Amino acid sequence: MNFNKNMFGFLPLLFAVSCASSQINSAPPKEKLARIVMIADSSSQVEPYIKHLCLDIGPRLTGSTQCNNAVKWAKEKFDSFGLKGTIEEWGTYPVGFDRGALTGKIISPIQKNIDVGTSSWAMGTDGPKHGPVRMMPANAEEYQKNPGIYKNAWIMRTTAGRAAGAVTELMNQMREGGALGFLRNTGSDLIHTGGNPGVEWDKWSKNVSINLKDSEYKEIAQMVKDEKEVALEFNISNKFVKGPISLNNVYADLVGSEKPDEYIIIGGHIDSWDGAQGATDNGTGVVTTLEAARLLTKGGFKPKRTIRFMLWSGEEEGLLGSQGWISKHQDMLPKISCVIVHDEGTNYLNGLQVTKSVRPLFEPALAPLMTLDPKMPFELKDVRSLPIGIGSDHDSFLMAGVPGFFWMQQKGDVEYERQHHTQYDKVDVVRNDYQKHSSIVIAYTALSVANLDQAVPRDGLIAGAGRKRLGIQPDGDMKLTAVTPGGMAEKAGIKVGDKIIKINKNKIGNLEDLREELAAPEKTAIITVLRDGKEIDIKVEWP
Repeated sequence: MNFNKNMFGFLPLLFAVSCASSQINSAPPKEKLARIVMIADSSSQVEPYIKHLCLDIGPRLTGSTQCNNAVKWAKEKFDSFGLKGTIEEWGTYPVGFDRGALTGKIISPIQKNIDVGTSSWAMGTDGPKHGPVRMMPANAEEYQKNPGIYKNAWIMRTTAGRAAGAVTELMNQMREGGALGFLRNTGSDLIHTGGNPGVEWDKWSKNVSINLKDSEYKEIAQMVKDEKEVALEFNISNKFVKGPISLNNVYADLVGSEKPDEYIIIGGHIDSWDGAQGATDNGTGVVTTLEAARLLTKGGFKPKRTIRFMLWSGEEEGLLGSQGWISKHQDMLPKISCVIVHDEGTNYLNGLQVTKSVRPLFEPALAPLMTLDPKMPFELKDVRSLPIGIGSDHDSFLMAGVPGFFWMQQKGDVEYERQHHTQYDKVDVVRNDYQKHSSIVIAYTALSVANLDQAVPRDGLIAGAGRKRLGIQPDGDMKLTAVTPGGMAEKAGIKVGDKIIKINKNKIGNLEDLREELAAPEKTAIITVLRDGKEIDIKVEWP
């Protein structure tokens, strides 16, 4: 963001950069915001932070060496700002997992690099492995007719019309017979990464299962169908580390001047899936948290309440780090005014959702943000209750009765769902101008909320139906790219490829619309999906 000198009429009256700390803290709100902007314009660190975190340290699967390194780096950054960084264990994993190389290519009849992925806590190739491609036989009997042709070959896995157990049994048999591994079609051009951290030592599947995007899987399958001699090479370095593996959060406090034992918590999760670089999920949230801490400390601000800058791990596996922290600090919960989480990518922060009781506090406190930059507008959106079930760490606090807010990021030029848990979650999609702007917004909001005359009210936090999840992964057009096995959506008959267009006859155009409808107190919803050009009403009832 380029700071507009005419943005605030008071700017000519502003300090000559050497304003004393007491003057800063007693200055009008717009002057405080202007000082934060000035520091960001002169020395923004968002670009070097995101590059170091995601390129030098790398993706940060919870329990990996990279995640632990990122936690240590964040502590060092907090320390360098003059804060005291603290690393705190919240649990352990039985097995750690470090990912290295993740590459694939067609060797013949053409030469081409291809996108690949595997689950976390899954077998790799133990170095580059190349071999011919074969289609998976229909069953064990067909395999036994000529098992030699599958030895040292890559097998194109097909599951249509097969029981899951039968497929796994056949894969085990073929692996024991010398097959290199199995190629799976993801069904789209997005390769999502997930995995189960609960594996026990040496009890994980020994099958090498590689995910390919739909277009490249079909390209390879067509060449095999055309009876061309197809050969592939994969180099997938997946390393298991014997546990227990220490799992940690990291935080630092800008101690309050009047109410040091009351808290405003801002932050995000420092872990990521490891199929790419973990840039927009959630390197961006890490960077803005660190930068907000730097802006406030460098600016000499002394908030009335303590501002805690907090980065949790274990978020991707189920909000484990934030839940672990809450379980250990029950005595602190009544003292937390609110928690605000940044965890939806690189688009600029365009507002917060507020309840009827919160708006009278936030509206005057955050008024200067409304005119901060006309190109990046900011608003407060009225909601019946704070939305729960979004799937980030503020949910943990909402479930514990603490006001938890999730930044709105529906405006901007980057399609978050294209990067979310996919092979495209890389630094090159991060918008540093948006990151700089968001850091300013976070810093000013944290300062303003910490300086409120009262804590954020807790009435009407959560809708009466409580936590409601569908178990879906929609893209930017609300078309489903994944449906969680065993989740509410699958149980109701919702499928991958369905496009959610309405809930209870209310139009659904984006994730915010979805969250708003799921926050309604009713335990039953009629979800209208578009499938094969037809609108279908599906009833979902939460227990």
